[in-house]
Amino acid sequence: MKILIIEDDFIFGERLKKLIDEKLAGKKNEIVIQKNITNLDLSQNYDYYFIDIMLDGENGINCGKAILDKNYFAKIIYMSSEDSLVYDTFVSKVYFFLRKEKLIQDLERLWYKIEQDSIKNNDYIEIISKRKREFLLKKDIIYIESNRNKCQIYLLDGQYEVYKTLKSFLSELNADKFFRINNYTIINLEYVKSVNNKRITLTSDTQFTLKRNYNSFVDAYHNNYMKRFKQ
Repeated sequence: MKILIIEDDFIFGERLKKLIDEKLAGKKNEIVIQKNITNLDLSQNYDYYFIDIMLDGENGINCGKAILDKNYFAKIIYMSSEDSLVYDTFVSKVYFFLRKEKLIQDLERLWYKIEQDSIKNNDYIEIISKRKREFLLKKDIIYIESNRNKCQIYLLDGQYEVYKTLKSFLSELNADKFFRINNYTIINLEYVKSVNNKRITLTSDTQFTLKRNYNSFVDAYHNNYMKRFKQ
């Protein structure tokens, strides 16, 4: 596992690194500590980024945004001794928020979230496509479009055509992660890149326009985003 810690407090950075090392003991890990973002190499991808929000003369949230622009699926964990700053992170796709004053307690919650996400990421659906049985991870589904009695499933690394109704897919997919935006399309809320007025843009740059159920979508998207702070 590759982890980057961006922290200008040397003592805190070393303490966090030690705690992570202890938790991940026995695994092959690479943990890098960087005290500022001036020389941050955005071409280097890490599994988790621990970023202090209040860096000396720099804005940690802007750093997180820059990382997400290059790697949308980066897991950003903001840190601060000011608990109220958690609200400032809502403008970014934050994975978790660590309170420095309650580091041990919050780290335990973070490890639990990571473990639960790992379990959820193994959740799959079974389909028949081109006379072959396939197992698709739900987390890899970006969106599904229907055309009468057929559906096209769009994934991170390809697509499948299946003879199955959209309604039947809805019964198999997690209601808190997938949303039916019209009679023909289900989208994975995890892949929503932006919402501008009633236009939704996914990470694949596919766009959809909401017509009737905009408020319901906003509620579903908000709940999907907020649930990570409740775990």
